[in-house]
Amino acid sequence: MYVLVNDIGGAVYSPALTDFTFMVRDTSYLFVTGPDVVKAVTNEDVTREELGGAKVHTAISGIIFFLTVNIQDYLKY
Repeated sequence: MYVLVNDIGGAVYSPALTDFTFMVRDTSYLFVTGPDVVKAVTNEDVTREELGGAKVHTAISGIIFFLTVNIQDYLKY
């Protein structure tokens, strides 16, 4: 599974079920709902990166196995 840009909503469950998942730093995001909804519901300001960026999913959730630094490296896989 490759996550090149945003994967939002129910579609975010698919990468978690695959064997190998790739993301691009500062470009790819996986989250169920976006920062605007979080702000409206909780009045908290969060960034896309904090909500579901590559760092979150490689270091905390563990669903991303390969992190690339740019799209060119990503396309090599």
